[in-house]
Amino acid sequence: MTSWLVYPSSPSGNSRRIELAGTDLWICARIDLAFVYPSALDVDRFKEALSRTLSLWPSVCGRFLVVENGQYFIEMSDNPIPMNYTENNELTKWPNDLNIVLQLNKNPLTEFIDEVQTIKLVSGSLEEPLVYFKLTCIVQSDEWVLGISWEHVLGDAASCLHFLNTLSRIYQHLEPPKLPPVFERRLWRQNEADQTLLPIMKQLRDALSLKDMLKNFMSIQNMYDQVNLHFSGEQLDTIRELAGGNIVTIQDSLTAYIIVTLNTYCYRNDDEHLILRTNTTVNYRGVLDSIAPVGQVSNAIFMMLSNNFENPFSLTNVAKAIRSSIIRSRDPKFLESWLATADGLMKNITRENLTPNVGYFANEVTVNSNLRYDWVDLVDFVFLAEHCHAIKGKKSQQARNKRGCLGLGAVCNSHTDCCGHDDPESGHCILCTGILPGLFGVGSRTCGCSKFSVAGSSDTGTLTDICDGKDRSGSRVCRTRVAPPGHMYYRGDDFYYGRGKKP
Repeated sequence: MTSWLVYPSSPSGNSRRIELAGTDLWICARIDLAFVYPSALDVDRFKEALSRTLSLWPSVCGRFLVVENGQYFIEMSDNPIPMNYTENNELTKWPNDLNIVLQLNKNPLTEFIDEVQTIKLVSGSLEEPLVYFKLTCIVQSDEWVLGISWEHVLGDAASCLHFLNTLSRIYQHLEPPKLPPVFERRLWRQNEADQTLLPIMKQLRDALSLKDMLKNFMSIQNMYDQVNLHFSGEQLDTIRELAGGNIVTIQDSLTAYIIVTLNTYCYRNDDEHLILRTNTTVNYRGVLDSIAPVGQVSNAIFMMLSNNFENPFSLTNVAKAIRSSIIRSRDPKFLESWLATADGLMKNITRENLTPNVGYFANEVTVNSNLRYDWVDLVDFVFLAEHCHAIKGKKSQQARNKRGCLGLGAVCNSHTDCCGHDDPESGHCILCTGILPGLFGVGSRTCGCSKFSVAGSSDTGTLTDICDGKDRSGSRVCRTRVAPPGHMYYRGDDFYYGRGKKP
């Protein structure tokens, strides 16, 4: 194993302190992720990109700090981030049969991730980094695995994705995202809290010791088997239509479908387990800038409990109840009261060395997010940095007949639905694109070119923002702007900026 400490390219934290709200104090939690790429990552280039990214994100280089009066901070101390590289000679290739969501007691990714030591943070360590990186080369297949461990006090999944997307773009020699990170957050006062909300805040109200929480959590995982379901885009559209159409989102209708299926076939005569409510993790960025602007790096999430379903066997009724709870969660007055109340509860939990109770509550189901995060498209260190092999202009109809896949513009559910995603003549610039459908349920994802692709106009010779363009022979083609230098389809930075076009 080879190890490095990666410093920010230019220190920008200068020991500035960002005070944390109580809702950020998920100290015992972390986000562990593994990304698998089909070819090598450039380690030196990755370290350089990480160094530059850390300068833009000084909180990631910081340390968690507790002061005597009960305040909690991240001190932007410009510390280095640990990064390790190792080679795996045992696996012949990455095991594609792994579950996307892994159980705590059955986690095969341990060897691919260097984990943040949350227990050290709970114990008050001032030396524990808040992020770890690990690169693993599977030698026999030349696949590379990028493992990340992200301490939850830094921010939620949206914050982590924002950081990794910045790193990915800098690695590809693209400009960072236009949306800058916002580290300051609103701090809440005790007189803003509303104790009448406690009945819908059971996870925080009924906090447990870490030992009891882990015991309960492991018991639940040992008691139940994980079920993995795959839905096509067409199936999701059908479920949404049956659940109420445009008045609900795809996520609302999918959650409702699972609930109604369980209630109908498993819990119809089981009053103890019949699902009557959902508890959904809601992202509240953008509801009001004074609460949390869109780019805020924090834990801008909370658990929203729905009202009881009037008919727990009705797809429409359950979906509408879920949607009503999400709408209520976006009411600024309600949100301010909820967050102020949660702020006090979380600070008490932290002072008393307890942890939120994320276990099972009778007649409820927990949904981890009302949003879909596009990790595949936004955290890419290989596909978008390689030459896209679509220069032969293979027609999507021919590919559809050959492979039974979907052509450009067709509604899709995942990249593998699309013609050319894994085809040497079409390349990986063809993706199942569309962030809004995943985040807000607006429209549908469709097969198209990567958002970082560009095309050259055969008429004017200039670059366009339309990635479904034509090459010089007039053939339909998708291209990323990074191709081998000297190639006739080369779209390197010099050419790109020379035409006055910026990504």
